[in-house]
Amino acid sequence: MAVQTYIAEDIADFIRKQSETHGVPFESELDAVLRRAMAVDEATPPNAKEPFTYEPFSSGFLPGVDVENPRRYADDLEIEELAHKMGIRDRS
Repeated sequence: MAVQTYIAEDIADFIRKQSETHGVPFESELDAVLRRAMAVDEATPPNAKEPFTYEPFSSGFLPGVDVENPRRYADDLEIEELAHKMGIRDRS
């Protein structure tokens, strides 16, 4: 089946070099590259990848401390200190 499509220049260069190395026409090498890519996809089911795992560790922070936003934590401490100095109690 004849199909007309556009290929990125770097990919076309790669296939062109491969076709020269193997001594086959560009179209045959393109077909071979596509078949190899399809074989890899079929051989590797989508869920066959090893699941991402990590080892938890103790960071020294207490539960509830947002370690990704330290400025907010510093602001909260500053507000708490100011409220204490002014004699304002938390209404919650």
